[in-house]
Amino acid sequence: MQTFLDFAARNWLLFAAFLAILVALLVTEFLRLSRGVKAIGVQDALRRLNDETAVLVDVRDPGEFRNGHISGARHLPAGEFDRRIGELDKYRDRELIVCCQHGNRSAPLAAKLKKAGFTSVMNLAGGVAAWTGAGLPLVRK
Repeated sequence: MQTFLDFAARNWLLFAAFLAILVALLVTEFLRLSRGVKAIGVQDALRRLNDETAVLVDVRDPGEFRNGHISGARHLPAGEFDRRIGELDKYRDRELIVCCQHGNRSAPLAAKLKKAGFTSVMNLAGGVAAWTGAGLPLVRK
């Protein structure tokens, strides 16, 4: 234990950076768990979309959506989400997969859907970037 304390004292900046990263990871994980929204991978999302059991909601900005989106995605930009959430009422009893570019913007919006009474809400882990990283196509219009 003394060796550890000596190391921390001699390398206080490195130790402080380690603690900051550790705290950031713990806070991120706590927020993910407290939202009650499951993160799913690309392959699981693809299976659900192909089986037509899920509806994909893309919350990226209009320019990002025009540059390429997943086939069949419903576009509901994050900036208009609160005002337009009612457009998803017809999917209230279906699985909803919410996505953005990397999965960061979509997670809190998926939590809003869960709080609004949607029964099964998931976040696409890694977002559209993970989708294209897996070699899957985008629709470009």
